[in-house]
Amino acid sequence: MKSFAIFFFFSAFLTFHVSAQTDEVRIDWAKTFGKSSDDVANDILEDAEGNLVLVGTTKPKGARLKDLDILKLSADGSLLWGKKFGKSGNDVANAIAEAGDGGYVVAGTSSLRGRTNQLSILKISQGGVQVWVNTYKNRQGGEATDIIRTSDGGFLAVGHTRTLAKDALVVKFGQYGDVEWGKTFGGPQNEEATAVVQLPDGNFVLTGKTNAKSGGGSDLWLLYFDNRGRVLREFVYGGYRNESGEALALTRDGNLLVAGQQDAGDAISKKIWILKIGQNGKVLWERTFGQAGAENVVRTLIRGHAGYLVGGYVNTFSGSREAWVLSINEHGKRNWEKRFEGRRNPTLKVKKEGTEARALVATRDGGYVLAGNSGLFLMNKLII
Repeated sequence: MKSFAIFFFFSAFLTFHVSAQTDEVRIDWAKTFGKSSDDVANDILEDAEGNLVLVGTTKPKGARLKDLDILKLSADGSLLWGKKFGKSGNDVANAIAEAGDGGYVVAGTSSLRGRTNQLSILKISQGGVQVWVNTYKNRQGGEATDIIRTSDGGFLAVGHTRTLAKDALVVKFGQYGDVEWGKTFGGPQNEEATAVVQLPDGNFVLTGKTNAKSGGGSDLWLLYFDNRGRVLREFVYGGYRNESGEALALTRDGNLLVAGQQDAGDAISKKIWILKIGQNGKVLWERTFGQAGAENVVRTLIRGHAGYLVGGYVNTFSGSREAWVLSINEHGKRNWEKRFEGRRNPTLKVKKEGTEARALVATRDGGYVLAGNSGLFLMNKLII
């Protein structure tokens, strides 16, 4: 049986725990945290001690600006501590990585009131105490969507500039948060980086989307670069419709798995698009998933205890969004899938709160934890 732990953040987190032994999915527990109507969980990790650390944003009731929000929970979802960090502007946490010394590094965007948001990273201790913080300042602004700890002990963040026509932004930080280099990639059109992994040879590959390579809409984009930011090669996948890469994972046989979206051919619906890419950029296989006539959106992809898990949401346009998790095997065949619907709100007799899966982690007990958000009318709630 598969068991899930799920956390939602409404001002809340919802937590499901999933163990993967059969095709049956069991929710072991679910939790919500928070008080405002605009709180979101964006990423989650399980640390070396088996605790769960979640990052996202919170917007207190009546406030105009957001703060960075971090929660640490025990393996059963009990809250150990919660911390908020912010200046006088907007502060958003999109990703978290272990620092290698028991602490954590969080990446996102930060601003002072009235100024452009800049890509920023924050290191905290195991107890949630700030160790250091740094910002990559440039005229175009920036926001990190993913961060990883690199083999040299530093950190690599990817994201995009804050300009109208965005460029992909990549920043390499040292062990103590010092900026080693920062680069933008893109042309006059729109390019964004959403996820990155380090390859066994020490180089990196990011995924995202680019509008510069085809005559149609956006294409799914893979960009390979070395530890100094020098481009090694790049590949685009797609046609005249809009495609994008949203998440990456290294496969067990040394190749790459990419999950993203693909327009379904009508005006509004989207399909989940998963590709296995060889080291030479060749597509080894590709699969599409999702409910016909609906907006199927990917937020996360992880290597599971067996196979891979993809998370996101399904929007049927006739009701609330529903968080969605798909399990596939090494060949891209469906093992199982599960939707997690929101609870009914007593003030609205019919409507249910929408839910989104934004992050997944495989836990050491053989299960999984899902984090995201929930809320009425697509207002946000944090879900774990």
